[in-house]
Amino acid sequence: MNRLLVDRYKAMNIVNSPGSDISNTAQVSTENHTPISDGSIKRKKKLPKEAPSPQSRWQPRKASHDGLKFSSFAGIEKIIGEIKSNIERPLKHPELYERLGIEAPKGLLIFGPTGSGKTSLAHAIASEFDIPFIDVTSTEVMSGVSGESEANLRAIFDSALKHAPSIIFFDEIDLICGRRESTQRDMDRRIVSQLMASLDSIKPGQVVVLGATSRPEHIEPALRRAGRFDREINIGLPDEASKRKILALMTAKSPLSRDVDLALLARNIPGFAPADIKALLREAGHRAIDRFHQSGQPDSMLHITAADIQTALATVQPAAKREGFAIAPETTWDSIGALKSVRDQLRMAVVEPLRNPDLFARIGITTPSGVLLWGPPGCGKTLLAKAVANETHSNFISVKGPELLNKYVGESERAVRTVFERAKISAPCIIFFDELESLCAHRSDPSENHAARVVNQFLTELDGLESRRNPPTDQVCINGPFHFVDMIDAAMLRPGRLDKHIYVQLPTSEERSEILVKLTAKTPVADDVDLKAIAHSAEGYSGADLSNLVRIASELAIQPFLSLSEPGSGNLFVSREHFDSALSTVRPSVSEREHLEYDLLSRNFRVGTKPGNN
Repeated sequence: MNRLLVDRYKAMNIVNSPGSDISNTAQVSTENHTPISDGSIKRKKKLPKEAPSPQSRWQPRKASHDGLKFSSFAGIEKIIGEIKSNIERPLKHPELYERLGIEAPKGLLIFGPTGSGKTSLAHAIASEFDIPFIDVTSTEVMSGVSGESEANLRAIFDSALKHAPSIIFFDEIDLICGRRESTQRDMDRRIVSQLMASLDSIKPGQVVVLGATSRPEHIEPALRRAGRFDREINIGLPDEASKRKILALMTAKSPLSRDVDLALLARNIPGFAPADIKALLREAGHRAIDRFHQSGQPDSMLHITAADIQTALATVQPAAKREGFAIAPETTWDSIGALKSVRDQLRMAVVEPLRNPDLFARIGITTPSGVLLWGPPGCGKTLLAKAVANETHSNFISVKGPELLNKYVGESERAVRTVFERAKISAPCIIFFDELESLCAHRSDPSENHAARVVNQFLTELDGLESRRNPPTDQVCINGPFHFVDMIDAAMLRPGRLDKHIYVQLPTSEERSEILVKLTAKTPVADDVDLKAIAHSAEGYSGADLSNLVRIASELAIQPFLSLSEPGSGNLFVSREHFDSALSTVRPSVSEREHLEYDLLSRNFRVGTKPGNN
């Protein structure tokens, strides 16, 4: 039987017959079969393929966005210069640092809101520099198997050292190196420790590690110290000038109609990141194509018009707004009635120093880090803060004090830190803390440890603002409205913190008349209405009370039309009778006694009496 098997294999040319000239079949035989002494053949067991080494998974490769160069970006020339000095020079010219006896940078953290171009900038670095580049998405590092995530990190750094000098790029780095104090899993802490150990193990000039994140406040602080990620670059939201450059670059090959004003468009898209601008132009292009197909015009007439862009603006929402970042408000000085004295003070304290920093720097005047707006409720403190942000083309974050309070230890302080980190990312930015007295009450009661910790955190953040010495594009300014200034901790009012104090009082009769003119600008008012007389009758009314008065009078004017078969027909006017009825219904929100208390407190505050000492 065995002989028959041998003959059969010979016929299939798997085993050589004696004297055969075929050599390749013998090779097949020895690879897959084992001859036995009795003439039979035994098939070999297949060995499992050798698993690839961990390093082979993290080989340097080209960036996913081929063709991206620094010339593909606009408005970040200074940032590109920082990147060159912190990446290219340490890797290509490490001898310069050795000669000076200093360490070359090892890590560079790039942070900014979603859509600001962090990842694209990293890919441009890969294209610009002739240096091995390892592109790592942080989710690729994470593994559910204990120890595998740390092994992945070690393999990444081993591969980078093998191809040194090289660059490692961690996208969304906050996913793998969150604060150890806030994580519940030992595995997450081990990953952070491994990343720190890997950073410490590389020598300057061998590897530069790039990290990108939109949440720098979530990163373990130990990673941001010297010798690790000791350089940080903020790609914030572009200012108006940068947006003009971005628009010009993105529309360089797009046919625009003559009515498109890029400078005006840049002014009208507050809070837009480069990705948002790209989405806006893409949507405007879709509108232009739809309009073109409906018109039947020749191809030469296809172009983007101002109307296309305006229609697209109604549908495109900036990512910063969706994620709770700062957006510049639309409120202007012209939309605020009266308050001329307050506006003049704010203009000199905040607006003009931001508009003309060089002029004020010549005589040593800097922008205050904080402005305290205080006074009775409903007098326009919020509107004033929004108008300041609009006039200075700054972004705007509005925070209600109680929103930051949390019953768990440390969470309120973390919320305060997050607000300031968000503002720094969105600089130039104005933070508006409403009802701040709930956060910054007196620390006199030793039993209120929680309140004291929140105040201390707030003071730390205020003291940490370097905005007075930074360029205007990096400014962060605080606006804190209070009803009673004596309710807050005195340390908040010291120079360098909320050091500009402005009392916003109830409007006078003349100011009430100006406010009514603004409030009724779009309201059909009958000829018998005398706004000055109404303002005189509305003694003690705040701006909010006057707004409520106009609303009630307008509702009274509408009521008779609702019963008509065609409510839209007829002449609709708000008459004197409607205002008289509204005056009998709406009462001042600030009583006469409260008004006197505010005035007394204002006089004491102006002459130097410290709040809380009465």
